[in-house]
Amino acid sequence: MAGGEGTRLRPLTSNQPKPMVPIVGKPCMEHIVELLKEHGFDDIVVTLAFMPQAIRGYFGAGESHGVSIRYSVEESPMGTAGSVKLAEDVLDEPFLVISGDALCDIDLAALVRFHQEKEAFVTIGLKSVDNPLEFGKFADPLADRLMIDIAVILLFAYDRLPWPALVLIVIRDGLLVLGTPFALRRGYDFSVSFLGKAATWILYASIAFILVTEAGTDWPLWLFWSGVALASLAGILYGMAVWKAVRK
Repeated sequence: MAGGEGTRLRPLTSNQPKPMVPIVGKPCMEHIVELLKEHGFDDIVVTLAFMPQAIRGYFGAGESHGVSIRYSVEESPMGTAGSVKLAEDVLDEPFLVISGDALCDIDLAALVRFHQEKEAFVTIGLKSVDNPLEFGKFADPLADRLMIDIAVILLFAYDRLPWPALVLIVIRDGLLVLGTPFALRRGYDFSVSFLGKAATWILYASIAFILVTEAGTDWPLWLFWSGVALASLAGILYGMAVWKAVRK
């Protein structure tokens, strides 16, 4: 992906696209092309938007870098996923999406092996940092559970939920939080089930309805208990899967 305008890097990007900003004597994107070649990626499709001629003129068809380069140009900004979607006609086999303006040295070959071993539909390479505010945060199911736990505790404190709700939710999620490191150390491959996600959506919605309805209104409580039931079922299935995985 090389369509970035790089407005935050101005004036460095006033007359060139962000992937062409030099780093250690060569454009950032050239480092990425070399990384791709090093790990066996020699058929490259570059998505362009801002000043596409600057990138095309520098890299051409890729001969000087020992790779084949084709280009997909956006007539109007389509966003990150939209730029990849635009190039779908030439993506006829498993492919890697990487930014041409974000310098990295990730082991791409290891990422591909992991993807193939897991027979995954999609694999995302992530890096943990101490302060994610500049980069964004990947969806974390444990964070969802923590948010729900806090809401349940507050609603219980204000007499809007009975004590069994507090006990069930906190015990279930406490076991989830405590059990996660144990399972990770034994190689369990986590995935968020649709059942678990549906339970989270229902619990979020029911908590919101409890907050905006008068005390004593029954239907938000029934919705809440439906979410609890689904969450409990998802937790049981999750626990069984973890137990089966760690016993192998």
